[in-house]
Amino acid sequence: MDAALLVGADGIFSTVRRQLSLPGDRLNYLGLIVVLGYVPTGGPSGGLGDDGGTQSATAFPLTERRIFETVDGVTRIYAMPFTKSVTMWQLSFPYAEKAARKLVRNPAALKEEILKRCAEWHDPVPALLANTPLDCMSGYPVYDRDPLDPGVLRSAAAPPGVGVRLPPQRRVTVMGDAAHPMSPFRAQGANQALGDAVLLAEALWDGVRVHGPDAGLDAALPEFERKMLGRSARMVIGSREKAKEMHSNLALQPARKVQRESGVDMSEIIKVLQAKGIGAHSAADPRGLDAVVAEFMRMSDPGGSPAVRDKAKANVVTDHSRKTSSLAVDRRGVDEKRQSKALKQRLRRQRCDRPQTKRAEQGVNDTEARKRRKTADSASEAKAIEHRHEERQDQDWWKTLMFDGFTGEEWEAWYAQGRAVES
Repeated sequence: MDAALLVGADGIFSTVRRQLSLPGDRLNYLGLIVVLGYVPTGGPSGGLGDDGGTQSATAFPLTERRIFETVDGVTRIYAMPFTKSVTMWQLSFPYAEKAARKLVRNPAALKEEILKRCAEWHDPVPALLANTPLDCMSGYPVYDRDPLDPGVLRSAAAPPGVGVRLPPQRRVTVMGDAAHPMSPFRAQGANQALGDAVLLAEALWDGVRVHGPDAGLDAALPEFERKMLGRSARMVIGSREKAKEMHSNLALQPARKVQRESGVDMSEIIKVLQAKGIGAHSAADPRGLDAVVAEFMRMSDPGGSPAVRDKAKANVVTDHSRKTSSLAVDRRGVDEKRQSKALKQRLRRQRCDRPQTKRAEQGVNDTEARKRRKTADSASEAKAIEHRHEERQDQDWWKTLMFDGFTGEEWEAWYAQGRAVES
């Protein structure tokens, strides 16, 4: 087969990349196994989605239109709706490389291992795993590769210019996991591959347009690889660090990002929720987990906790201060507009009465006055916008709360939209 260009988009175990014989190229084992599965969890079909499956479904309230994540400092599970009647889950935990390779080839042994690890976890995790058919789950050891130096993929060449004939180069490149495989724990692998496709198309278009169909390919590939590998390198390293974090005690710290964004003392909130008996099992409450949490968070004295109570009082004071500030900003804006209008009218009358030389001087002053008013108006508007943004964040702060699976309403809105499209 003859071709002008070969693009290896054949995954982490890329045959194309292997044939390039890159120096020092090897896989890095991250010390983890990932197990994926999908299980019927109720809904209209009672099967495994749209393929006509006949597996019986079990209702798990926590999985209904909801993402949930549970970690214990070693093992982690993440579950989300796959279809209206199926839940997909991802379980990961540390495992020796040689044993991991052997375990993932035996579905029955793999399922036995995950059931043993999660036997004492909260509902519905044990049942969710137990109800997953063997042919609906699989596992793999987690690998990545060190980021590539773009120069490794081809010989060095002078920067191309219009009319410059480039030396012939190897017209083979790689993209996606073949170029920069990464752990799944920042959910960036597919995103980076899609971005690679766009970068390659743009580079080829620009190269051929400037240098012609032959030399254009030689010009495009170095530019594409430079951008692709420069952008993806931080994702590779970030995903590697995230893999370590999510399977260590760091995953249990209150400083995790989702908890920082809530704007509250998360460790204190969780203590009070536990004291009130609110947890993952509260998803079975007829009101729903969101409603249970919302009711608790809106209580004037949640559990008598001084830290929570002080935070609530501080929020009230802050809100009042911001609203007062907003009114002052609004009034100041109105006053400034009135003053500006009056000043314009006065200046117009003065220009009609003054000699031509005075009008020129007044024109300069008028311009400066307009600049000052415009600057003041812009500053007032910026403050008002910032205040409105902060108010929107504060009034919904509790919706970002995450404990034993509660992640707020944004996912529910997205999922409801998807269901409407499906129906």
